[in-house]
Amino acid sequence: MNSPNTTIIIPQKNHVAMTIACVESLRLHESIAWPIVIVDDGSDREQFDITREKIAAFSNMRLLKQLSHGVSAAWNSGWNTADTKYVLFLNNDVQFHGPVIEQLMQPLSQPGVVISGVKLRSERKLPRSLLTQLSTLEFLEGWCFAVERTDVERLQGFDESMMLYWSDTDFQLRLLELHKTNLSGMHATLGLPLIHLQHQTAHHLPDYRMHRATDRATFIRKWKTRLLNVTH
Repeated sequence: MNSPNTTIIIPQKNHVAMTIACVESLRLHESIAWPIVIVDDGSDREQFDITREKIAAFSNMRLLKQLSHGVSAAWNSGWNTADTKYVLFLNNDVQFHGPVIEQLMQPLSQPGVVISGVKLRSERKLPRSLLTQLSTLEFLEGWCFAVERTDVERLQGFDESMMLYWSDTDFQLRLLELHKTNLSGMHATLGLPLIHLQHQTAHHLPDYRMHRATDRATFIRKWKTRLLNVTH
């Protein structure tokens, strides 16, 4: 690979130590200095300043700051600044224990694959009446997935009306719809040497349960309307 073709986008809201541990583990195990964009979603001033100071030691890394608009808006801020062919959306509560990126991105060069990740999940938290109408009941987990940047642009990014939850599910459904595919358009590369610390950031937010319920209701309302319009 002559030059990095993938930008890694990492949102954060406080929890700076977690972000730095993620970045340090990534840089330790990857032989390529992949461009990284950290999008700060309204952290305390002190936490933001610590992040800025810490990442100064790393090359090919940028820090963006936005008001507290949620992870969907942070993803959008990140991919809008990327100039690589691919973008990889990564939670800050992830730690690397070996090289990952090239293996994760390789499936996107295969015919028919439009999104690559590390693990599939079965959707069980939506009404059955809606699930039976969706193009797939399985989705890539939202803490680490990659796509072509032009696809994100064509879809106008992530739906920011879902601030923390369900926007990755919404995005994947729209991506499959765009390419007229289903589960076959997804690829999960199992067994990669990285660990997800399981929502260590979002679950520390005081109102995360409220956001989860609100985002779920927004998703259901959107897709009921969308599917109804398709059938009429």
